[in-house]
Amino acid sequence: MKKALLITILLIIAYVVIGSFVSVWADNEIYINQSGDNLNLNIRQYGDNNKVDTVMSGYQLTMEVLQEGNKNELLKNGSGISGDGNTITTEQWNNTTSSDVNRMYIDVNGNNNEVNVAHGCKFTYGMSDTTCDRDSHEDAGHTLYVDIQGNNNLVKGGQKMGSANRNNNATIEIDSDGNEVFYTQAGNGAKTLNLNIDNDSNEVTVHQLQSGGHTANITLDGSDPTTLDLTQQGSGVMNYTLTQNCVTLGGCTLSVTQQ
Repeated sequence: MKKALLITILLIIAYVVIGSFVSVWADNEIYINQSGDNLNLNIRQYGDNNKVDTVMSGYQLTMEVLQEGNKNELLKNGSGISGDGNTITTEQWNNTTSSDVNRMYIDVNGNNNEVNVAHGCKFTYGMSDTTCDRDSHEDAGHTLYVDIQGNNNLVKGGQKMGSANRNNNATIEIDSDGNEVFYTQAGNGAKTLNLNIDNDSNEVTVHQLQSGGHTANITLDGSDPTTLDLTQQGSGVMNYTLTQNCVTLGGCTLSVTQQ
């Protein structure tokens, strides 16, 4: 109890001094261990070698994190974020020419979650697209891992790279029913997406665009209908693997475009 109280006091002090969010610069590490409902947490980190590490639990949690710079990390810690009605929005952005190794690990356990994740940004034309594009230079080289346990989840994400052409890698694991996923990878480097949904009633849209290699490995499991729309577009080698269990009388809807 004392530990949680101390963390709350520190966040309040930052709010009073800085404004509506916690804002810090390079080489900062933020560790949060929180429980309770209706938390609204907004963090901005600028510069290199920053870290956010969280254990959070409760109902209707909202967390927004922006990291701008190189070698930044947004990590789960233990159980990550647990509870229902959570909204998680995260973005990492690097506009330098240095070696970029930004990483995100998002772990959510609960129902009715909305997870928006972006590296260098993109989204574009899906799930009521709300900002994110950033079509100027982005050094790329990002790694993303999302793990969701619970029902009725929305996952929207994007990775975009600029002139450095470094690889972007994303892994999304969802073990629950009633999911909608929209994910875009764009730019001039290699793009790899590993998506595993182990449940029923899914709607999945994946776009891999522009030049560089395109690789999508998708596993869909469950007995109710699934809709999958996969587009690989641009130059470079295009590869995909699809493993699907579809035993519904009406079948499943699949659309794969390579051009």
